[in-house]
Amino acid sequence: METDYKFSKAELADFKRFWEGDVGKKYIEKMKRTKEQLLEASMGSMEPNTAASYSHIANGFDSVLKDIDALIKATEEKKEAKAKGTK
Repeated sequence: METDYKFSKAELADFKRFWEGDVGKKYIEKMKRTKEQLLEASMGSMEPNTAASYSHIANGFDSVLKDIDALIKATEEKKEAKAKGTK
């Protein structure tokens, strides 16, 4: 995944450590629950604009969750590639 921002190796390590730690995992679960609640509200809404609004906000949460996952995976892939290159 290509991003418009760059992280140093130390920043990526901190990023990964935070999101894989206890606090990060709790916050990820909170974002997932919020996304699901928004989708449920969207499905239950009788007003099209309200349903669309809830869906758009849920999509934003999903984008953030996917970005976190992609950055963690990219960090792991770089680590694996480096390990293979040094052998």
